[in-house]
Amino acid sequence: MTKIKKKTFVLRKPILFLLFNRPDLTLKSFEIISKVKPPRLYVSIDGPREGNNTDKKKIEDVKKIFSNINWKCELKTLYQKKNLGCRYAVSKAITWFFENEREGIIMEDDNLPHEDFFMFCQTLLKHYRNDHNVLTISGDNFLQDKTKIPCSYYFSKYFMGWGWATWRRTWNFYDDSMSFWPKWKLSHEWKKKIPDKVERVYWEKKFNDVHEKNFNSMAYVFLASLWYNNSKGLNVIPNVNLVSNIGHRSDATHTTKKDKRSNLSVSGIENIIYQKKLRENKEFDKYVFDNHFGGKNLRLPRVIVYITFRMIVSIIKNIIHIFK
Repeated sequence: MTKIKKKTFVLRKPILFLLFNRPDLTLKSFEIISKVKPPRLYVSIDGPREGNNTDKKKIEDVKKIFSNINWKCELKTLYQKKNLGCRYAVSKAITWFFENEREGIIMEDDNLPHEDFFMFCQTLLKHYRNDHNVLTISGDNFLQDKTKIPCSYYFSKYFMGWGWATWRRTWNFYDDSMSFWPKWKLSHEWKKKIPDKVERVYWEKKFNDVHEKNFNSMAYVFLASLWYNNSKGLNVIPNVNLVSNIGHRSDATHTTKKDKRSNLSVSGIENIIYQKKLRENKEFDKYVFDNHFGGKNLRLPRVIVYITFRMIVSIIKNIIHIFK
């Protein structure tokens, strides 16, 4: 067990801060960052959407926030002139980050972490630096107090990206074109990676969508790239929730609706108790797939109710549209 006293903790790792047009959320997250005083802060802001003057104004407001850095900090900026969207703005920013750093912490404007999140990431970045089967370190826990384990974290096959940390060696797996996907999804290796047919069908649809660029998300591309390039790879998930996503609202890019995963409470971690074995917690991963990703609605008998409900909603929407 490693004991780290909060009063003596000093953040030595750099932070990449991914932003767009939400200055109010940026300020809230920046206030937490200001408390831990990273030595290097990388700020990436996507450009305004074409013809959107509101974006331009809000982006300028976001930029002004960083004039308030009041600690010794090397500030590096990447401001896009044009809007690249979540997939390309984020992936380009992370690539830029790891062109300059070997390891670090990544946050977005709507990630509101507990201060212990930074200690957790820094400690485990060092601990697993040379273990290439550990891929990422997350601040998210969606198990709703079900994590009754003696250690400070468990290992998952899932990458969770609402506040996370990783190494350059892991980001090198990222393949934006997912060039491997058309052949891999037909292989025995893919079935072996995801033996549950319901889950496999779910991920095939997601990965097909991002491969065909029907969904503007870097996270699914990254997850597919991790699974393909390191079938034994594992992701660290804390045994308490260290980061709350506060960005589920109408001005979000993807998370525009209320979600039970948003605005979760956060808890601290007094000590880091390491896992002795690198092994996926399949029980927890099944719970996450069924509840976080909605897999329980794809299994019998719930899938019948779910499909029926979706059909009724669709019919009602069409009727409303006709009589408008």
